[in-house]
Amino acid sequence: MRKRGYENREREDRLLHWPERPGVVDRVVRLQQLDELKNRLLQQYICRLPEMEYVPAVHRAVEEAAALAWSTPVPHLFLPELLAEKVAGAKEWVDRQRKIRERSRQIISFSE
Repeated sequence: MRKRGYENREREDRLLHWPERPGVVDRVVRLQQLDELKNRLLQQYICRLPEMEYVPAVHRAVEEAAALAWSTPVPHLFLPELLAEKVAGAKEWVDRQRKIRERSRQIISFSE
């Protein structure tokens, strides 16, 4: 009986204390580094924006680019280029939406 209690306690100890896995720690560090790079690039893009209207679209573009970059084998290399493409697309989208709103206002003003 005594041995059985010792085995249970040892089993409980193994369940409560997970072994440290180097891959997990490395992944966390890489994710933190990618997040820092993402934030630095975001600040650079926001500083260069001509109007504040672009900021929400650029934020979304940055998050999408970071998610895509993370799915690659070397996210730190892919992030800047993906971000440049996504930000350019976001700016085009904002410009297109602005034109649509302007045309809609003109149509509404003519109908009144």
